[in-house]
Amino acid sequence: QSRIALFAKRGDGDNDERLKKETAGEEDEKKRKEKNQSIAGKAAKSVSLLYSYTIIFLGAFFSFGLLLNLAGYGYTVDLEHGLVIDRMSNIRTELQFRRELKGVK
Repeated sequence: QSRIALFAKRGDGDNDERLKKETAGEEDEKKRKEKNQSIAGKAAKSVSLLYSYTIIFLGAFFSFGLLLNLAGYGYTVDLEHGLVIDRMSNIRTELQFRRELKGVK
């Protein structure tokens, strides 16, 4: 019967040196690509990243609003008071009051 070695010891053959050269070559290639990346490419990547974060933020914001609504609460956003979270009945009353004040003037 012949035996087949499944594992090789470090230092057997030239595999270690070849692996080091391949890894160094890949790192050099990455560095060259990073240097050659144009300003337009960097700008496009930045815009894409900004878009992704904006979509995630808006999704979380509106999901939070939906959860508030299901619990009987709501929110209003204006420049005078900022973000106000209150019960839906109070928000409706406040909105009706504001509309009546605008109609009187």
